[in-house]
Amino acid sequence: AIINWGISLNSSRAITVEGEGRAVLKPNVSTISFSVVSEGPDVVVLQNDNNEKINQSIAFIKSRKVDDKDVKTTGYNLSPRYQYNPKTGRSSIDGYTLTQTVTVKIRNLDNVGKILGGLPGLGINQINGPNFSVDDLETYLNEARAEAFSKAREKAIQLADANGVGLGRVITFSEGG
Repeated sequence: AIINWGISLNSSRAITVEGEGRAVLKPNVSTISFSVVSEGPDVVVLQNDNNEKINQSIAFIKSRKVDDKDVKTTGYNLSPRYQYNPKTGRSSIDGYTLTQTVTVKIRNLDNVGKILGGLPGLGINQINGPNFSVDDLETYLNEARAEAFSKAREKAIQLADANGVGLGRVITFSEGG
């Protein structure tokens, strides 16, 4: 954070200081998404097959103590599959591809490998992740901001004392990454 302290808005009477705050964090949550991709000529058969595999996978994930709120269906895509006939010069539908996707937030990182390892055996044929992140990041950013502001204030007080002036109010401040 860059902070300007001064007695008035006149920039010639301002002290500009910089303070840095840091928050060093370990990831505490992992997100994965997985899909069942099926192909075939009968849409009803595809839907039943996909639903069975998705439901078994969700039951497996919940058995690993993942809350309902952390399991969400995030995709459903049914699209025709075309076959080109070079003799007629036309394409026709010869089947369908159904993709159902679920996204899971895993809060116990010890379960990530167990969940990823169990999904393929349940018919899951597409897995993305894991992606690791920090839940409630804003709390940690606020702590880093408070540290930066405190350090900048200390510097401003030292500079004001060294110059025989008092420290007024903050005139401006900005934040970087």
